[in-house]
Amino acid sequence: MSKARIDSDNSKSKQLLDEKEKYRVEIEVRSISDDFDDLYNIVSEMSPSDARKYINKELLDIGLEESKQEVEGRGSSQYQESKKKLLLNFQKYLPPDNELLKYNLETILKEMFPEETISKIRELTNHRKIIETAEKPSLEELHTDIFRNDGFRFFDYLMNNYVDNNKGEGRYADISYYYRVMAKKKKYITANITDFTEWFYDTYSELIGKIKTKHQVENSTRGENYTTALVWFKSLNK
Repeated sequence: MSKARIDSDNSKSKQLLDEKEKYRVEIEVRSISDDFDDLYNIVSEMSPSDARKYINKELLDIGLEESKQEVEGRGSSQYQESKKKLLLNFQKYLPPDNELLKYNLETILKEMFPEETISKIRELTNHRKIIETAEKPSLEELHTDIFRNDGFRFFDYLMNNYVDNNKGEGRYADISYYYRVMAKKKKYITANITDFTEWFYDTYSELIGKIKTKHQVENSTRGENYTTALVWFKSLNK
């Protein structure tokens, strides 16, 4: 067989493989885009606490399915991995005010996919125009009767990253600690305990009970988490 014939066959084989890979990526992106839209539509209609419950349940279901597959000697599918990553990112960036969720979609996409994939997802999702044209409101302008010095943005970050997701003593101790340190000398929180707990219920649809004293909830982990979050927060204003 001539070299020209071999080169031609190799070129056709490569072209066929490229077409198959392009088709595979297209199918995967369409599936992700559908999940992206579905998840956004579901959680944006829920209260923040119900949205977190829903995401946690979805993650639990995937975990149970993965455990079953592991017992049967099968690995997780690419689809499962993509959906789990999507859920985890929605969970991470789900703000207390669901109206703000749409402004976090771009961040979610950037954490999950390379730019070329994001471009394709934008073309397929219903939220492309929201992502590209919406002007994000200043978090500093929200809840100014409770916070000052851009405190809501700081508290929102702590809630999403350093507060136990499971309702109970651990979660309420986390919130108590962050309230106490943020309210010290009214640097970030100006509201008294009664006003703060009422605001928390109105915003998160969750009763947190009595705010504990700092002495009751202070530990090294919470202190380190607060310091880490404070470094992030101060970096925003550099």
